[in-house]
Amino acid sequence: MKKIKCKWGFSIFFLSCCAFATTPSMPDSLKNVEISAAVGPSWANTSSTHLVVSPYETDSVLKSSVSNHPLWKLGVGYHFFVEQLQQRRFLNDLLVELNLYQSSATVKGSVWQYQFPQFNNYRFSNPITSTRLMVDAKPGLFTQNHISLYPILGIGAVWNDVTYSETVTGAGVAPNTRYSLNGTNNSNFAYDLGAGVRVDVTKHLSASLEYLYTHLGSMSSSRVSKNGDALQSAPTFNVYNQGVLLGVSWKI
Repeated sequence: MKKIKCKWGFSIFFLSCCAFATTPSMPDSLKNVEISAAVGPSWANTSSTHLVVSPYETDSVLKSSVSNHPLWKLGVGYHFFVEQLQQRRFLNDLLVELNLYQSSATVKGSVWQYQFPQFNNYRFSNPITSTRLMVDAKPGLFTQNHISLYPILGIGAVWNDVTYSETVTGAGVAPNTRYSLNGTNNSNFAYDLGAGVRVDVTKHLSASLEYLYTHLGSMSSSRVSKNGDALQSAPTFNVYNQGVLLGVSWKI
């Protein structure tokens, strides 16, 4: 898949924000525009995988833990069909947002040479930073006492920066046999599913609490080690992320 630098995601996000601000009939359009920001804990997960050193050696790459860092979001949205939907008791809102998310995690575990547990000679670390640009639809289910519930459905693109490195743990194993693979940027299709609750504090200000499940796709580092050695196939991880976001929104 063609590699795309994360800076393109920021550029697209910035241009989209400008588009909202330059649409015709600005006063009428802006009254339904909403700007939001959110942050919260996230949990990435993946399964174990393998690396192919040569036609004669395939090693097991066994995940044992994942360390996670917070997830953050910046977004701009638009409430569609406001006059028609606000008269309804149910399905009374349709917010569509363009959101920029970023999260990071490090997958850690052990490496079994030739897939044999008696050759458990290395530990690995696989840091991942994911930046994604998503179009998220948030249809309001109902509102009671200024509190609204809504599902979240989103699609978009994700850019994953990935590196891979090993440390020797086996007795008598030469340090120069470990692999330290160069980083790559993997671009993938992404989707997210979730739900949220929103509290209108004032006419313009609201707070929200959301849960998101996001599939970040398959990702791998370079096949080339920093010492010049090359693998036949680098470890490939299929990663998904779960996050809880506490956010604030300002409706213009």
